[in-house]
Amino acid sequence: MNRASLLLIMLALLGASQAAAAGKPAFPPLEQWRAAIERGDAAALLALYSQEPPAVSLGSGGNLVTAAEDVQKLLALRAAGVTSVTLEIVKLLPLRLDVREVFYQAELKGPSNSAAQTLYFSGEQVWLHGKGGWKLASSNRTAFSKLRNPNSLSKNLYPPNADAEKEIREAIAQAGRAGKRVLLVFGGNWCYDCHVLDLAFQQSDLAPLLHANYEVVHVDIGEYNRNLNIAERYQVPLQKGVPALAVLDSKGKLLFSQTHGEFENTRRLGPDDIIAFLTQWKPGSSAGVN
Repeated sequence: MNRASLLLIMLALLGASQAAAAGKPAFPPLEQWRAAIERGDAAALLALYSQEPPAVSLGSGGNLVTAAEDVQKLLALRAAGVTSVTLEIVKLLPLRLDVREVFYQAELKGPSNSAAQTLYFSGEQVWLHGKGGWKLASSNRTAFSKLRNPNSLSKNLYPPNADAEKEIREAIAQAGRAGKRVLLVFGGNWCYDCHVLDLAFQQSDLAPLLHANYEVVHVDIGEYNRNLNIAERYQVPLQKGVPALAVLDSKGKLLFSQTHGEFENTRRLGPDDIIAFLTQWKPGSSAGVN
């Protein structure tokens, strides 16, 4: 997908918090589309695409494809082991009485006893209503991700009035009492991947590991003009991008700082990558033993 199309999808997703607050919207044609993908029903899926005007799709590769080509790509998911498709409508816009624009998040899963990983993608669709009912006229999709995408950046991960120095001192004191380490996460509320990482930290396979072993402090860098002295102290090169992480022991000694932007593209990582990092630097591990 080209950068302009990806940006349009993300802007709509990120601005959808007010729609979510009003309750989850529903759109039956999208549910039919989802169910046909899950069943692997090519005929039913193709019947949902507009013939006049001809439907087009812009996939994550950045090339326009026809309805038949889009259906083929979607049904390849089932061939790859996907058996469950879950959609969440993030925003539903009535552009006209006969036109709906839908922004959604998709979650793909394989059977519980398989090694298939859960995948996510976001998308936008325009549906037209005519004599044949609702038909899909155009669509965009992001690339697959192993981590869930945020629906908005409304969560205040980095309060502008926070005292990072004080929070770090308190985290070190608490880590000393609890036998934990301190995880510093440098970033800003504008940072999409910072929110991806925060969602990952809340996943059921990650949260227990994080909470049992780390005190987490979010250090606001503003527009690269806040707390730069803290980043320098802990040897975090912010020019490599954010989120940027550093690990301290229970006495505040620096054990690790990322120097190559390892988490700058968090959306391209998987849960296993983050689990491996947290396991490597948790108390009692061989890394950073005092």
